[in-house]
Order: sequence, then structure tokens, then C-alpha cells
Amino acid sequence: MKKRDIGIFLFACSFLICSSFPAMSDSAETIFLPPVPGSLQKNMGAEAKIGSVPVSMLLSQPYLTYTYTGMTGKKSLLKQETEGKQPLRIAVEEKVDIEGRLVFNNPQLYSDGNYYAVGEFRVEEAEGIRLIIDTSKLSADDKIWLVIPNLFIVYGPYPKKEDVLSETWLPSVAGESAILVLQTKKDTLPELKIVAFQFYYISSKDIAKALPCPLPTPCVDNTEYQKITTAVGRIDIPVNNGIILCTGTLLNVPDTSELEPYFITAHHCFEETGIRWDYIEVIWDFRVANCEDYEEPNENACPRTLGAQNLAESLCLDGQFIKLKGEIPIGEYGRAYAGWSSEQLSSGMSVYGAHHPQGTSLKAAIGNIKRTEVDSCMDSLCMNLRYYTIEVLWREGITSQGSSGSGLFCQDFGYKLIGMLSNGPTHSCTDRSGNYDYFASFRHFYPLIRCYLKPGTDCESKADCDRFCFFKYMLTPNSQELQFFHDVRSWLMKQGDWGKELIRFYYKQSPTWIQETTRNPLLQSTMKTILKGE
Repeated sequence: MKKRDIGIFLFACSFLICSSFPAMSDSAETIFLPPVPGSLQKNMGAEAKIGSVPVSMLLSQPYLTYTYTGMTGKKSLLKQETEGKQPLRIAVEEKVDIEGRLVFNNPQLYSDGNYYAVGEFRVEEAEGIRLIIDTSKLSADDKIWLVIPNLFIVYGPYPKKEDVLSETWLPSVAGESAILVLQTKKDTLPELKIVAFQFYYISSKDIAKALPCPLPTPCVDNTEYQKITTAVGRIDIPVNNGIILCTGTLLNVPDTSELEPYFITAHHCFEETGIRWDYIEVIWDFRVANCEDYEEPNENACPRTLGAQNLAESLCLDGQFIKLKGEIPIGEYGRAYAGWSSEQLSSGMSVYGAHHPQGTSLKAAIGNIKRTEVDSCMDSLCMNLRYYTIEVLWREGITSQGSSGSGLFCQDFGYKLIGMLSNGPTHSCTDRSGNYDYFASFRHFYPLIRCYLKPGTDCESKADCDRFCFFKYMLTPNSQELQFFHDVRSWLMKQGDWGKELIRFYYKQSPTWIQETTRNPLLQSTMKTILKGE
């Protein structure tokens, strides 16, 4: 190395260290909406109605049951294929071509002047199903309704889709069967088809019995924590040939009163192709009522929100920020919009988690931050790095597949969200010394979503890992100057602890340096002159 080049490098580093700008931080408090008694009862139970006709009356008449046997014997193999893989896949799509006449009885006239046809669709050995229907040939007056057996929970109506290429996705139903009700103005059955369905092959009840050392959320005796858990939802993400299951959290926008449905989770849950954003399903309040109740609740009785829009994502940080489209139900536990903080963290802070391991009912985890802003690996070979993650060691509870994306809530900050679960090793109930997890840093992801959470501010563009290397941001790709700094970094790595600490400091400060030089063109021009040795 030339003495002049070394001098430039040392001068640039000294200049940046002496110019360490204070990090910008924002935060928001949690909003909690108390339960509204009976708010979810209008579309369920014996009094539920379709139009003005009680569902119980419609289902009291004989109706057809169509049983599909094409998935029989496949469940165990499907479960084996997903075991130990991230993110958790819980369903596979089965293409079919089943005409409505094979499912429905003939329409019958009821007192409200409409004709109704009822049919049951059953998939042998399914742990759950989600039907996909072609409604393009229905008339403007025709509507489809979904009824969950036994509970008489009603979803709909689902009218005609004008686009012949569009499909109507109904909500998921746990169990083997779903009941369909067709409402029409005619005494003849209109043309429609079931074109596909999602076959759920994982049983949350069976897994819950085998899940080691569970810590249901009601077992945590902490009122503030209990409130924040109502912001947590299980998110089912339709992708090519199946459904991915993760966990996420509703966030509060402190400067408005709109209760915007912003939802944060992990990006690796969204890395597969063919995401059907309009049919994402968030299931709320899938939890036991008290600490003594270990029986898995009926997820069919849980409220849900359908549809989402992607707003921001980061592969290298493993953050995903979306806006839910459907209504956010309050439910019998109330509903929180979680507070959040982009403040600097420190080791030793007490943290809590709330998540859906293996897709089971909501569980808790309690631990401490061990390290902040560390690189972590998404696989055993460390081929996929995530940057600035938060290392947590759990002293109570464990996480598993399905916990991905769940929020990390810092007790020292009033249970504000500070991270989203990214990766970690398999946990043990007997030896907790290795029960680490690594959470995507909300602090570093925040610049990408700031304009949504703090209206009137700007969002940075889509992040990539180059944005966290100041020299790479400032210099031309493949330039001699950039190659020189790569060589210096390699040399520092060989110099022992002091060299590695200097590199850690550099990467830790890079986002702040990038932000400040972006805001100050004169500073940016000066730094480029220094780095290029001009």
C-alpha cells in the first residue's frame, strides 16, 4: 500500500469518528381498545343470518356433500417435507375442476324472495381447507356465502368477479369441510366452479400436545404485556403451491387518530414467489383464555382480516411492513396497536415475545438482550446473512417455526416493539444456555417505514446491504479506491480484536454517516474529495 493511500484512509476514518452524529430516534406509545361485548356475535351462532333468513333454517334442509379423496394418504409426506424448514409451510394447493351442480342442491325459495342452494365440500384427511371459486359466470344478483359447520359462523357475501381470470378465495376453515350457500334470484343453479383449494396438513391441536415447555401468554402475570399481545396476529401467506405461516404485529401511528392497519413482520416469510397479496389472512386472538386451559382453542371461532398491500421490505435486515386491507376486529380480548421505538438498545434489557410456534395458539417468551447489532445467519452454512440483528437469550418459553416475524417487546421502553424474529437455533427445555434468537432491528428498518409511522416525513428507498457500507455508498462500484478500502478491511480482520472492533464501529456508524451526508451536499462533496485523494 502507498503511504499516501494509507494516509487518506486514516484521515477519512478520523474525520468520520470525530464527526459521529447523534442517531435520530422516534417512538410511539401503545393504544389499547377495550373489548366490545358481543361485537363478533352478529355473524355466528344460531341467530346468524344470510339476508334475512336464519342460517340454522337454511341448514336444516337436506343438502349435498361432495367428498374429495385425492389428498388421502399424502399428509404425512407433506409434513416430513416441511419439518425443520423456515418459514413454516402449512398447506399445499390442489387444482381441481368441480362444477357447482356436484356440490349444491337445487335452489329453494325463502320468505325474503331469494332462492338459496346449500352444499358441503369435504376433503378427506384435511386439517383445514380454503376454497378457491370461479364466480365469473354468476349474475349480478348472485352471491356466495361461507358457513363454518357447527358454529354457524358466516362469511360473505362474495359476489361475481368481473374478470374471468380472477378467483374468489374464501376464508380458511379448520377441519375437513366447509358449507357453501348460494343466494340467487332464480330457481335454477347458476354456473360456478371450485377450481382449487388449499389443503392444510398440520394440526395445531396435535402439535400443541407435543410442543415442549409451552408458555401460554395468560401465564405471564403482567397487565401491560397482556394488552400488547392483542396486537399480535398469525399471518397466513398464500404463495405458489401453498401457504406460509408466520407471526406479526399491528403498529400504532401516534400522530393520527385513524388507527391505520399497519402490520410488521419478517421479510423471509415473503421471499417465495407468487404471493397472492389480496388473499393474505391474519387470524387474531388464537389463544387460550387462562393459564390453566391447555386445550387448543377452536381457530374457526377467531376473527380474521383478509388482504394486504406491501409497503416496504428489506432482505438484509429481514423486515417486512404491510398494510392490511380488511377490517381489524376488536374481539373479546380488545385490540392493541403496539408502540415502537427506534432508540439505541443495550445488552441486559428485559424483553418479551408473543408468537405462534408451529401455528399453535399464542405463546410467550421472556429473556434479555445479550448483544445488539450483530450479524446472524439464516442457515447452518451462513450463506445468507442478516445485519444488525438483536441477540436475545430466553429464560422462559421457546420459539419455533411459525414464530418468525413475531415482535420483540422491550420492558425498559414500556413494552414497545424493537424487533421482529428473524432466525435462531433449535431450543431446549432442559438446557436454556443455547436458547438464543436473533431479531430484525426495528431501529435500522425504521428509515424505510418512517413516512408511514410519522406522516409528513420521508421514507428511504428500498434497502440493500450496500447502504450499510459508507465507503461503498460514496464511491464508484469496482473503483480502485473502493478496492483499496476492501483490502484495508481484510488487513484489519487479521490484526486481532482491535481491528475487528474498528470494523464493527465502522459498520455501526455507516447508516448515520450515510444519512448525514445525504442531507448535507457540501459534506458529501468534501468526503468524496477526501476518499478519492483529490
